[in-house]
Amino acid sequence: LLNQSLRVLGFQDIADRLQEESGISLETAVVTRFRDSLSNGAYDEACKIIDSLDPNVQVDQQTAKYLLFREKYLELLAKGDTRAALLCLRNDVTPRSPDT
Repeated sequence: LLNQSLRVLGFQDIADRLQEESGISLETAVVTRFRDSLSNGAYDEACKIIDSLDPNVQVDQQTAKYLLFREKYLELLAKGDTRAALLCLRNDVTPRSPDT
């Protein structure tokens, strides 16, 4: 709980150091890679991580990818990159929409 709170408050480095020094890992390597890829805006990498999940892990990959690329689309709009946002909407978001 402490580690999670540190991360939420923006103290990523302290949370990482606490985890390292305590020897208690709160996340698997895959979860850490996924979180880091999202934090860095590496949505294609995050999508690859979703694809690589064990089939026994219960996750709706289509919905996960839809939410992932919807966030990418919204971030592109917020940055004012309308052309990239429209391409993302057309190529990544719409084909994965739960409504289609």
